[in-house]
Amino acid sequence: MLGSLLSTASLPHGEALQQLRVWLQIVNSVARAGISLGEDEEAVLDDDLACCRYLVARGWAVPPAADMLHAALLWRVRRSPPGPLCDLDSADGAFLRLEGGRGKVYVPDGVDCHGRGVLVLDNSVQRSGSSLQASMRYFAFCIQLALRQAELARARGGGEGGAPAPGLQAPPPDKLLIVIKLHRFSLLNSPPPSHAKETLEMLMNHFPESAGLAVACPRHIIVYRPPRVFSGLWAFSAKLIDAKMRSKVHFISGSVADGSANDALMRRLAGDGWKQLCGCEQPFVSPGCTEGFEPDSYWRGVVQRDRAWSALRGPKPTKGSTQLYQLLTAYVYVDVRTGVKP
Repeated sequence: MLGSLLSTASLPHGEALQQLRVWLQIVNSVARAGISLGEDEEAVLDDDLACCRYLVARGWAVPPAADMLHAALLWRVRRSPPGPLCDLDSADGAFLRLEGGRGKVYVPDGVDCHGRGVLVLDNSVQRSGSSLQASMRYFAFCIQLALRQAELARARGGGEGGAPAPGLQAPPPDKLLIVIKLHRFSLLNSPPPSHAKETLEMLMNHFPESAGLAVACPRHIIVYRPPRVFSGLWAFSAKLIDAKMRSKVHFISGSVADGSANDALMRRLAGDGWKQLCGCEQPFVSPGCTEGFEPDSYWRGVVQRDRAWSALRGPKPTKGSTQLYQLLTAYVYVDVRTGVKP
């Protein structure tokens, strides 16, 4: 494996070896941190892709990346997000259907034109009385489901809209398109500050680089049709977001009719079928739910997708596998082709 890594033209020899050593060092440093980890948290240390996210987020600086991963593992132990949903009648299935029964956060079946999983948020259908613990557990599940969706589509050959542009390599399957629907936003249905704060912390610190740079598509957190009253919440939220994430936020305001400037932009960001994929400008199909969301069929579909992902996943990856080589070359490829350091 080392010979093939050092012989590739995509990575300078010294850089390839250095990144390999950095990856091994961060895993060892976290393993010595004395954290009491469950099976899901141990799987993070065994996952090349997960470890690479923290390295990229901290510019390959090992001590800050190790601290970041340490904090994320502690958060996972505290919040204990559900894993893949393969049984709708399980305790996790009951929790997820209750918390996400109206489509406040959901992952459509498909990927965008860049091969990314899609996360759709609509706080106007938030379940009343949802606790911080329940909301964060559910949101973490949805993030992980969207990542699994991208991995599943990649394994199946891309799926609708999932193929990269000609001549470009597909991004690693850890990037998301996040669509925040705000056309029915009001101060009455805005999330509590504690929920908003931890949501942002999750995206920046616990799932770093999931909302990260993707080939030919640098902006991919879509704030969809926000009303003027949202400006106050954005002013509060912007103070909590680092400059890197702020650069990825794109506001869609005004007409989204076919052929409009916003329609052309969304086609570039998400694909020609962006309205159906992102649940925008769709009819209401279930009372009290977000547009285009039918809970029973959605959750049955989630089970089918997670079962398919589990079957494709097979044995969990091992440290130092050739997957690390593929991930490192992909991240450096994005850096070279875009001129922007991840």
